[in-house]
Amino acid sequence: VAPSLVTGSSFNVAPAPNQALTWAVDLGWNFEGRTFDSQLKMGQVTADLHTGLEYWYRNTLALRSGLSGKDLTFGAGVRYRHFGVDYAASLNRFFAKDDPDFPDDKNLDATHLASASFSW
Repeated sequence: VAPSLVTGSSFNVAPAPNQALTWAVDLGWNFEGRTFDSQLKMGQVTADLHTGLEYWYRNTLALRSGLSGKDLTFGAGVRYRHFGVDYAASLNRFFAKDDPDFPDDKNLDATHLASASFSW
């Protein structure tokens, strides 16, 4: 198993009272020499970009959007007191080019994720 490394950063702003906006970006570094499906390549080292925005209104409603490698992602969340519900979707290989070895890889459609939380 080849090692990997993730480096990243985030930036937070409050565009108005009761609002918060976070931008995050990271690079996932791999040392296995992938060539076809990587966004950046330097010899045996490859990297994939992951970035996204998260907007919170009154610390109750969240809207999210981003890129994860070649996938387009989006989601939303709701918080009320100690309870939370989140939904996310990933449009798989949205920005990918066709691989002649896998002609049906564009048919991966979307991945949907839902979660509920309770904090105390």
